[in-house]
Amino acid sequence: GHTCGLTTAGKAYCWGDGAEGQNGDGTANTRYVPIAVAGGHTFAQIETSPRHTCALTADGEAWCWGYDNFGQLGINSVGDDDQRGPRSNVPVRVAGGLRFRQISAEGLSTCGVTLAGKAYCWGQAMQS
Repeated sequence: GHTCGLTTAGKAYCWGDGAEGQNGDGTANTRYVPIAVAGGHTFAQIETSPRHTCALTADGEAWCWGYDNFGQLGINSVGDDDQRGPRSNVPVRVAGGLRFRQISAEGLSTCGVTLAGKAYCWGQAMQS
């Protein structure tokens, strides 16, 4: 439902379905043209999932925004079930102070590889 991209200067823009705040522009509006992500951050990588978005700064800070019903934003906040939950319409820093070299937002979870090469995941546990 939505997508995001980075300019050559590292500014994030998102567009499409924004009902869960996943466009990061401070609203829950659908956008039909690219709109700047709030906060003025400069990112080196951006990842989208259907209901949330995460990005990394050049120095490895992880920021996420959108729906957080299973903790996929990494801010220690979850909802009661899949139908209700907190959300952030603007980027919020992932808790824990870790620095990452790569991040992946998928479904209701997020994973990252730290600068030291260790993998961390947060959000809904996946079953195989």
